[in-house]
Amino acid sequence: MLEPQDFRGPDESELLFTAYAYRGGEVMGIDLENGNIRNYSNSWWYEEVEGVSPGGSYTTVEREFTLSLKPKGLIDIWALRLDGSGAFTRLTHFSDFKGFGANNPVISPDCRHMLFAIRQVGGPEGNSDGLFLYDLSASPLTPVDMCVMQEKAKLVQE
Repeated sequence: MLEPQDFRGPDESELLFTAYAYRGGEVMGIDLENGNIRNYSNSWWYEEVEGVSPGGSYTTVEREFTLSLKPKGLIDIWALRLDGSGAFTRLTHFSDFKGFGANNPVISPDCRHMLFAIRQVGGPEGNSDGLFLYDLSASPLTPVDMCVMQEKAKLVQE
């Protein structure tokens, strides 16, 4: 099963999607010009692609350390570098608290914030019990180059 998620900026020539039932869930991209498919996450864990940084250098991923095709709910949000390295940076730690996880992240167009939800373990897939606004620009967990391309584009416009 495949779930398309978003076009990758800045030129939107690639579509990012999750390939389920392939090692639990993999973050994949398909080049819309030549049809080549690339596996960005390359791991055995459950990973589902979500919001893409405006410059296209990172995407957020729902990640759970399970070898199951269906997550149990101990999900946190990670940033995945889209350079083929498979480098992940953990952004949230909700699964450290019994009964909770995080899901459904989206990144603001200016790359300053990420909106995401808290979820209860054991609830239906995609359940959300509250929204949080994450300050990407101030968090020490945000990769330093996550919004660099966005900043360069802003300087050119000014």
